[in-house]
Amino acid sequence: MFRVYGSIFLAVFFWGSAFPGIALALRNYSPESVSFGRAFVATIITFILYRFSKCPKKFPLKDRLKAFSFGVIGIGIYSLTLSIGEKTMPAAVSGFIVGQMPLIAAILAAVFLKEKPSLKIKIGIAVSIVGLFLIAIGESGTASFGPAFLLVCNSAVCGGIYTCIQKPLLKRMPTLPFIFHALFGAACFLFLIICLFKVDFIGEFKASSFQGTLPILYLGAFPSVVAYLGWTYAIGRIDIAKAGVLLYGMPIVGGLLSWFFLYERPNSIALVGMFFAFLGSLIGSIKIKRKRAFQRQTTIVPKAALKIK
Repeated sequence: MFRVYGSIFLAVFFWGSAFPGIALALRNYSPESVSFGRAFVATIITFILYRFSKCPKKFPLKDRLKAFSFGVIGIGIYSLTLSIGEKTMPAAVSGFIVGQMPLIAAILAAVFLKEKPSLKIKIGIAVSIVGLFLIAIGESGTASFGPAFLLVCNSAVCGGIYTCIQKPLLKRMPTLPFIFHALFGAACFLFLIICLFKVDFIGEFKASSFQGTLPILYLGAFPSVVAYLGWTYAIGRIDIAKAGVLLYGMPIVGGLLSWFFLYERPNSIALVGMFFAFLGSLIGSIKIKRKRAFQRQTTIVPKAALKIK
């Protein structure tokens, strides 16, 4: 289980770092270009890894199309709406809204995958939700709860759906092939968006410096490749509710990094909310060892031995 939880913690850290990373990329690129550039870089990396790996290369067309469509929803639409929302919403606040994703995934898993979350996971989710509400209250003075809020909420819904629907397919398709097809689907979708809305991605790339393009390279390599590989690997091996509750640590990482790199300083109420969100993730992940009750051993004597001769 060390590899499973290690993969989840990598995904939590890199996904959390994506929120300030997107904010930095938006200083030189449009939201559509940030999303497409991120998916394009990630697709190239996963193609190279998949091409030279020992993973099977032949899968039914039906499974390939499923992975492709899952990537459109869970990576393409998720990334696009999040990037547009972060154009007017602080990165830290966006991270805490997307922090609702595990709750959505757990609900969908209970409804469609018949996964019954344990009492410990339910308590962890409840504590984390209290933290998210406190964060929302603490940051309400700086966040614009209009279209940007709805777009970021849509990202949380897409992320929750993606987490839930991918698990059955992972029983037939290994992690790396699945991620490649999903990222390829996201890249194709975002390329279509760029063409339809006539976004000058090439012009933005030429006008930007290397420092301005570096956040997109980071988003493509780490939050898009490493994080998705780690998360998909873990989802195929443990329940969604158990893995999802650990994602409540993602807003913590995003908030702290936004504080450090973007100077977005949360107030005291938001800090208390961050503590509760982190506490909820701990409650949902810590294993409780149950001590076995002492059983008194008794010797059973056969009835024949009790007979007096």
